[in-house]
Amino acid sequence: MGTTSMRLASGLASHKRSFEHPIEAIREAVVMCRLLRTTMRLRPDRIVVGEIRGGEAYTLLKSWNSGHPGGVATMHANSSEEGLQKLAHYIYENESAQGFTPDTIGWMIAKSVNLVVVIEKIAMEPGRMVTEICEVSGFMNDCYNMNVLCLQSNGYCEFKPRI
Repeated sequence: MGTTSMRLASGLASHKRSFEHPIEAIREAVVMCRLLRTTMRLRPDRIVVGEIRGGEAYTLLKSWNSGHPGGVATMHANSSEEGLQKLAHYIYENESAQGFTPDTIGWMIAKSVNLVVVIEKIAMEPGRMVTEICEVSGFMNDCYNMNVLCLQSNGYCEFKPRI
């Protein structure tokens, strides 16, 4: 059975919410967009999605822009820029976003996404490492305005001074 759960980290006692489809709905595919809409009815403080793979990206960004203080999602990409471009393509997979211009999608992403963190498997190193952290500050002329806050060099992610 498809289950989505989230654990909230705060100074409060541990809380966990789990969303499951009823037994009679097992034959239907678990649709992430439907789970996100259900989540919105619960007025969450944070919305966390394990992996974005398609049109649910549009529903997620709408959720983040609806007065909630933020959330976290993951996706597969090789860089911050590529991640934002893939996010735009995923938004277009949602039927409700078919008529949007690239500027509208770019603006929506720039308003919803504050930081992009790239984590990579580094050869000869155990596990994965943060290799890039970028702040998204806007969208103009078909490009995302990004400030590189941290870039991996010499095996360590070094923070860049702000000017």
